[in-house]
Amino acid sequence: MINSNEEHRIETQGEITTAHLFITYSLIRSVYNGVSSFFFCNSTSEDDERYEKLRELLNQLLKRKMFCEKEAEEEQHEYEYLSVFYKVLGYLTSNFIKKAKTDAGMSMQQKSQMRTLQINEYIMNNYNQPISLKSLADTLYLSEGYLSRYFKKIYNMSFSAYLRQVRLSHAMSELMYTDKAILQIALDNGFSSISFFNKVFKEEYGKSPSHIRNSAKEMEKKKKIWILWS
Repeated sequence: MINSNEEHRIETQGEITTAHLFITYSLIRSVYNGVSSFFFCNSTSEDDERYEKLRELLNQLLKRKMFCEKEAEEEQHEYEYLSVFYKVLGYLTSNFIKKAKTDAGMSMQQKSQMRTLQINEYIMNNYNQPISLKSLADTLYLSEGYLSRYFKKIYNMSFSAYLRQVRLSHAMSELMYTDKAILQIALDNGFSSISFFNKVFKEEYGKSPSHIRNSAKEMEKKKKIWILWS
């Protein structure tokens, strides 16, 4: 299981078949009343009967999904698929989830994963507010010095640099896919002024926000023209 905002990659030798099962993190938090939690489910580092049962359920899910695609006109098959899906979700949350309130017995690796998840969650929930390393440290009951060192070790950059990247990423999405004014985009994503937003945006992407938006609009026009003539 890959937790929310956790860096990962897939390496393979030869051809493989993969299936991706996405679970909304907000759903997990709602079940646990907002308590931070993460999955520790890695069959390469552990070997017990829990994984065999999970494999059985996933196999059922994939077979049911394939059957639903063949029998798409019959709604009851889709409900049967959802039934197996929730069995998988229930099994995962019963056997592989860890909650922040109870970290007793967790390995150092698991504790580090939990802390990283808490950091990511705090930033994602508050990036559009005037937050700081101190406010994050206070939330996690850590010293600023320790958290600063931890941040550079895990993220290979400072807290402020990472926060800026998160804000810029969200701002870029709004530039590309909404008609909001650039000033409003800057303020909505935690930037104190339009001049500062323009400065850091150009440093990161090499072009101004207005240039990026205009280029996106031109590409969209060309795409529509191509569709009309194709």
